[in-house]
Amino acid sequence: MKRLAIIAFAVVTLVACSKNDDTSGNNNGGGTTGSFTWTENGGGTITADSAYWTTGTWGTGIRAFKAGIVNYFEINWTGQNNVSIGAKTFGNGGSFDFIKSNIFYNVSAGTTPVFNITAFNNNLLTGNFNITTKNSANAQIILVGAFTSLVKK
Repeated sequence: MKRLAIIAFAVVTLVACSKNDDTSGNNNGGGTTGSFTWTENGGGTITADSAYWTTGTWGTGIRAFKAGIVNYFEINWTGQNNVSIGAKTFGNGGSFDFIKSNIFYNVSAGTTPVFNITAFNNNLLTGNFNITTKNSANAQIILVGAFTSLVKK
């Protein structure tokens, strides 16, 4: 009987501590993360393992991850909850940063980055980008990508 009580307690504890996906509307439910894909210098399409949009007093942005932070995007533009359809600009509080295998790339000076929000429905963000980035050694990567139905976190 004592063994049964211990097993029952362990099961209840495990169930109570199990992962709980927030579906309160903050991420628009269901654990869905939408999709975030890109190419580097015209190569094959890469799909992020996880992506979402976020906002705060600093502005609005997207975070996308592939293999942890081996490939990581941090994209920010000005304006809290700035999900209006159209092109977004960088500078004056906005940035487009990409980390690839611990090498940091950002929007190159003198380039005209293209970053668009094409739809915002039911708290889901969709758009595309075509951005030239450079690292500190002046190596360049052209990133072309799209994101579809990203949830808010």
